[in-house]
Amino acid sequence: MPSLRESFSQVLAALTGAPTRSAADADFGSPLELALAAALERSGDRKRAFLVISALTRSGLLADAATLAAASPHELCDALAEMGLTLPTPTARMLSRIARWLDASGLDSRGEPWDLSRAGRLRDALARQPGIGPTTAGAVLLALGVPAYPIDRATYRILARHAWIEPAAPPEEVAGLLVELADGRVDDLRHLAAGFGVIGRRHCHAASPDCRDCPLAPWLPESGPVAPDG
Repeated sequence: MPSLRESFSQVLAALTGAPTRSAADADFGSPLELALAAALERSGDRKRAFLVISALTRSGLLADAATLAAASPHELCDALAEMGLTLPTPTARMLSRIARWLDASGLDSRGEPWDLSRAGRLRDALARQPGIGPTTAGAVLLALGVPAYPIDRATYRILARHAWIEPAAPPEEVAGLLVELADGRVDDLRHLAAGFGVIGRRHCHAASPDCRDCPLAPWLPESGPVAPDG
């Protein structure tokens, strides 16, 4: 079977039916709002992300990244409670850390050409923050227009079952490969992440894959899906 490098453009085209819109696409405008919405979507649904960001905006805590970074997680939770919303303390800590990172990084513009090594350094720095990790870091950066990939278990399963990666490959290595194959194109990375997410939910289940009607079935090895654990 051809490698992922050889098949990448066809694989991307096979995912044309996958929805690509997220909370970060149009509902929010500032880098801070986009970053927080993307992080919240990793741990909840789109509607909840919208409600939390809207409530924090009304409270004045999202005036800028420095304002949110200066607030304690308890202040975030209290501000939301006044508006009838609850937020787990670990999630509030995550939002505070993202605000501090964004304030320190100076990442206040989108749509610029990105050097992939700089994008990788940003991803690694954010992923090292407690309670964030590579998946949320990738999602945050991608929402900000930085070429990154939110590597997750569904992506691992799909890539491993097609024998496109080694099952024990490090997350940063797999994310870097996908960014490289997409040539840093943010729209393609968003499309890939959304498409793999749909296939993970509909076909590439953790316990057992259902390859019927899966758009990526033509790229399976002749012997069938490879076990993700090798």
